[in-house]
Amino acid sequence: MMDSEQNDVYIKGTITYEDFKKYNLYHTKKGRSGFFIFGVLFSLFLVLYNIDELLFLILPLFMIFSIIVTGLATLIITTAVRIRARREFNSDPFIKSEIRYIINENGITQQISKRVNNYLEWDYILKGYELDDMFLIYVSKNKAIIIPKRFFASNDDLHALKKIISRNTNRIKLK
Repeated sequence: MMDSEQNDVYIKGTITYEDFKKYNLYHTKKGRSGFFIFGVLFSLFLVLYNIDELLFLILPLFMIFSIIVTGLATLIITTAVRIRARREFNSDPFIKSEIRYIINENGITQQISKRVNNYLEWDYILKGYELDDMFLIYVSKNKAIIIPKRFFASNDDLHALKKIISRNTNRIKLK
């Protein structure tokens, strides 16, 4: 809900495991993609380094095998990321609580409980992204504030947030 007098956006909601899993998969996407590409290129290098005329004929078969093996290894890493996300989600008592956000020209305030508040000025944001169904606002290399778009009561609140972000930081990539 937007307060037109103070230009504040008020939203609230509870992060689900699905939200947290999407965040973790997005967060590790570059690393997993890099692992796959590195694995395929490394195996190609090993073959080309030791190639002779007979091996050159089986190079296409080896590349297919290499892509399959590296793909399976990447799938195992993705599964490990999901398992880690589940464990982290289950071990964090605050993430399963309703979180209230107050977003304005000064920054973002998270109210997790009556005793736990977190205030973040726009200058302290490292980077951020608007995805199809959520905003990820990184406060450190490995920690982000997750704001699912379903938390917004209306599209007006969503557009107001985007305006506030646009006026106060260029570190969050909006769609």
